[in-house]
Amino acid sequence: MIKRLAVLLAFIMVTSCAPPGKSDEVKEQSRDTVSTAQAAEPTPSASYDTYWKTRPFPAGDGKIKLLPEDCGACHTQRVKDWSESLHSKTVGPGLDGQFEARWLPEFAKSCYMCHAPALEQTEMVRSFNGEFVDNPAFNRELRSHGVTCAVCHMRNGTVHGPRKPAVTVPQSTEIHKMKEFPFIKSSEFCKACHQLENGPSLNGKMFVNTYNEWKESSYGKRNITCQSCHMPDGRHLFRGIHDPEMTRSGLEIKVTGRKLTVKSVNIGHEFPSYVTPIVVVQAHQMDEAGKPMKESGKRDFIGRAVTLDLKTEHFDTRIKPGGTFTFDYDLPKIPGAKSLLFEIIVRPDEYYMHFYNVNIKNGNINMDMDKIKEAHKTTRNSPYLLYKKEVGL
Repeated sequence: MIKRLAVLLAFIMVTSCAPPGKSDEVKEQSRDTVSTAQAAEPTPSASYDTYWKTRPFPAGDGKIKLLPEDCGACHTQRVKDWSESLHSKTVGPGLDGQFEARWLPEFAKSCYMCHAPALEQTEMVRSFNGEFVDNPAFNRELRSHGVTCAVCHMRNGTVHGPRKPAVTVPQSTEIHKMKEFPFIKSSEFCKACHQLENGPSLNGKMFVNTYNEWKESSYGKRNITCQSCHMPDGRHLFRGIHDPEMTRSGLEIKVTGRKLTVKSVNIGHEFPSYVTPIVVVQAHQMDEAGKPMKESGKRDFIGRAVTLDLKTEHFDTRIKPGGTFTFDYDLPKIPGAKSLLFEIIVRPDEYYMHFYNVNIKNGNINMDMDKIKEAHKTTRNSPYLLYKKEVGL
């Protein structure tokens, strides 16, 4: 169980077991309906293994500064964009509240594989005899920043970037050593944390499978990379389902009569890719005063709902790239009803919200409840209204 949750926490941008998003409703309701080509994606090569296979890896060399604010002295906009992204929040109360690394170093290591993979971010390292000992290179502040500039761009004190170093910048320790690294522009680069080949699976489907979903889609075949959508114009935004504008840009939503359709038009993987979010599609008949009428509501869900122990899948209604989800409102008209209101609500952190809530209710003595409550509050505040349309009856 601990190993399974640890892997789920590596989502990047993840935790009684009621299915997320449906709770008891799942038992009562059933589904009614369940660009231009670019250069080829590099084949798996030494680049991936050299850069990502060994974790934790040394980002620095003992001399270079590693904190984001150090990078921000020159790369101001890059660091500002990153600081507002979820990459900067991969180490937070939701992670820290679950364990103390010095007591559970093996568990911490499995989480840090993606949440804080640099050597300088881990409290404990294995000694020559295989036992965990204090890490002399540990930098607590660097750890607190999660997936930092150093995690993606630095190895052994050398900064890796998509372009050749500017000739006007001296190659000195006062700035930093630089290396052109085209691999950083590939989708395979993101695979390190968004594809867990050896991670847990259920019903023959991996829980973290985003890279393979992309690779098997038309986007992968045309090499429309992850960076094309999540880093437009090279900006370090890393926006995803938590961002309403980003989500809307990937979908085409239409209402025709009593039918609502959601089509994936600009998303290169399944929507949503992970088990953490749930998208609620619902409709109510409205009275003359503009209030929903009793017994008129109907609700359906887009997503993959599993129990918190990851052993049971309740449904998988995710939309594949180019696919369509259809919601039919087939309830009879109630006397006095004037219109039909369709809504789509996105709950980005539904799985986490249930996970934190269960542990708070159970008073899990192995967790820091203050931090878990803080994380729970964040997940409760993350849902947003994606779409709303009212049509006459």
